[in-house]
Amino acid sequence: MEKNEKIRLSEEELQKRMFFVDDKKLFNLRQIYFNQVEKLCRPVLEKAGYWVKNVKLKWLSISPKCPFIEELRYYDSFCGMPCLFTFEVGNSWDKYLAVYALYSSQIYLLKEGEYKESGYSEATLRLNIRYFFENQNSGVCKNVCLYARVADLEQTLFRGRLYLQLTEDFSVRKTVGVNETNLLKAFNNAFLFSEVFRSSELFSLTSKNREK
Repeated sequence: MEKNEKIRLSEEELQKRMFFVDDKKLFNLRQIYFNQVEKLCRPVLEKAGYWVKNVKLKWLSISPKCPFIEELRYYDSFCGMPCLFTFEVGNSWDKYLAVYALYSSQIYLLKEGEYKESGYSEATLRLNIRYFFENQNSGVCKNVCLYARVADLEQTLFRGRLYLQLTEDFSVRKTVGVNETNLLKAFNNAFLFSEVFRSSELFSLTSKNREK
């Protein structure tokens, strides 16, 4: 019973460190400013009782100790390090680094020791959006999708505000059997066909309903 109680408490702790953010406003934009991301994330964190400051874009090496390593590994940018929007957050007891991967709809709170800043910076970023299944209204097959975007890190002439200029779409959709349940395995072992979306469809697809 004591073991079960520890597991239950651990799950409760994790739930306190995960937040949903409605980021659909960003899906079809070609320019995304840091203050737009902050306006989406700040109210969610403040509602949970945290103070928020210093929005930045960082490359983080995620420690195996991090409870969210499986979720964050989908957002590779450079040598396996995800490119994340970060916020310093805290309350009367704890301080965290809040991280948000563009289009992920999730904010995670990381403790010291669960991540390491890489110190790497680049002008062009590859931004991977989580794999997800897409039903075809068919009893035989369904799609498994990966939305992969490329952006340039720019700054405005006035005040030097940083923003992302979305430039390319390397999204891929593959057809898999309707009984496939493992996203990554399904994508890597997809059969029948694969389709790379045309550049004319840039940023037009993520607003579709997604099956979680």
